[in-house]
Amino acid sequence: MDSLAEEDRDAIRLWRVYKTVHEMVHDRHYSVSQAEIDLSLEDFKYQYFRNNKVDRQAMTFLVQHNEDPSNQLLVFFTDSSESIGIKEVKKICEKMVQQSIMKGIVIYQKGLTPSANKDSQLPRIQPNDAVAKYYGLKRGQVVRIVRNSETAGK
Repeated sequence: MDSLAEEDRDAIRLWRVYKTVHEMVHDRHYSVSQAEIDLSLEDFKYQYFRNNKVDRQAMTFLVQHNEDPSNQLLVFFTDSSESIGIKEVKKICEKMVQQSIMKGIVIYQKGLTPSANKDSQLPRIQPNDAVAKYYGLKRGQVVRIVRNSETAGK
């Protein structure tokens, strides 16, 4: 397979991901310029293509919500061509905590290792549960429930 063609396919694929994620956060009312959404493939390559590959870390960006600038979202593109593990997820979370960012999206290539996939580690709460209904919880949201427990010694 021609390596130039492979690099071109990778650039095109990541350009599409770039455009899609920018459109998505714009649709969620985060501040994204029309120029970012309309970025051409040639301009994308000029900005992010280095040493015969796309610089995924340079694609990482931070946006603010239009109605509440303190509501920020970090969109992080991982560099790893392998599945990312708990170590990488912790680094991303630490970066977010340092910058007081409470929301993030991680764009990765292969997948998450089982230890990094928190969905597999957390207990599920049913949508018809009284607490879920009270708080208006939706599928995929993560909550921490703290209550007194005689058996747990708390």
